[in-house]
Amino acid sequence: MRQQNRPRLNVLQPTNHRGHLLLPPAWRGLDSPFLPRATATYLAHRPDHPLTLPDDVQRLVESVHGDTDDLTQADAALPRSHTLHQARQRTEEHHSALHTVPACHDTLSLSDLHRQNLHASQAATRLGVMPRRLLPVYRTPGGRITLDAAGTQPLPRHRKPTTVQTRRILQHTLPVPAAWVADRGRRNQVPDSWRTHALLAGLVLLPQDAEDPARPVRFGRHSLRLDATLGLVHTEA
Repeated sequence: MRQQNRPRLNVLQPTNHRGHLLLPPAWRGLDSPFLPRATATYLAHRPDHPLTLPDDVQRLVESVHGDTDDLTQADAALPRSHTLHQARQRTEEHHSALHTVPACHDTLSLSDLHRQNLHASQAATRLGVMPRRLLPVYRTPGGRITLDAAGTQPLPRHRKPTTVQTRRILQHTLPVPAAWVADRGRRNQVPDSWRTHALLAGLVLLPQDAEDPARPVRFGRHSLRLDATLGLVHTEA
């Protein structure tokens, strides 16, 4: 719509029957609920004067992402939401600074305590999206679990893997979005001997049939299979 030869921007806001902001459950945004609430409060109390783009963008962003004292005073529901938002930010910052500490028998010097082996494929690229490590394995006709379809690399299941075995296992893992493997069961759990291992405890198994590796493995509405040519193939129902 245009008024006085100026473009007019309409912002749609989901509300309940009382006209209060109500975030739909289907949104499940990556940002905390505080940000859309603060945005709605700011727009509701903002003076009705023209916006100049891109000149006013920085000011608009800082009004919600910067000092929000004025906004929290304008809306009684915002202080608690802002507190939860700050707690979430501090938690994410804390987790981003965490590093895996190697086991005592793998520590040869003090430098081993702060070594970093983070690969680009393992790093989260968006807030709230932390990838999981998927380990494709194969079940042979004899019931053995192996790292290869030919059955030449058996999976160490009954004792804690050695350093060499751990390195080999990690070389077979793949990073996948956590949502793909959220609906997993007991067959996707690591062996009991891995539960206390700092590097292996969080892996998710992708058990494939060694005689029929093209058959996908279902994780709820997500299906995964490892193709020799295409790599990891993902489909969604």
